Amino acid sequence: MKRFKFKLEAVAKVRKIEMDEQAKNLALANRAVQKAKDELSQLERQFFDELARLKDLVAKKVSANQQLTELSVAFRDEIKRKAIVKRQEIHRLIRKVEEERLKLIEKRKKKKTMEHLEDQERERYEEELRQLETKIMDEISGYRHQRQHDHDPNLDP
Repeated sequence: MKRFKFKLEAVAKVRKIEMDEQAKNLALANRAVQKAKDELSQLERQFFDELARLKDLVAKKVSANQQLTELSVAFRDEIKRKAIVKRQEIHRLIRKVEEERLKLIEKRKKKKTMEHLEDQERERYEEELRQLETKIMDEISGYRHQRQHDHDPNLDP
């Protein structure tokens, strides 16, 4: 009897490749979210650094003229605008991560199905192999019994 070979091995390999690719896509999406979060943190630091700088000037009683105050306000407003855009980007990226995660789950299910089919096919193969071995052993036993019977006339009733 031939060695076991899964009939859908090529399909199983494709499913594994697809799953690996999807896992990479998910990792990339997660990295994009983390990068955007880091950029948002940087914007927030800039905002608070500017506030602290302005408070420090007031505390030192340095005359903060109207133009300097307006520039500071404009700078902080720009940072706020960028932070809002960055938060929207983060939400969009998080949705993409969720989509990629769901795709990965689907790919894993397909791969698991292939593994299950392979297990079933292997079990059928092993059962056929056991049946064939039993048949061969029965035939050998039958031949031995027949040879003993043919050579030993005392065994006849």
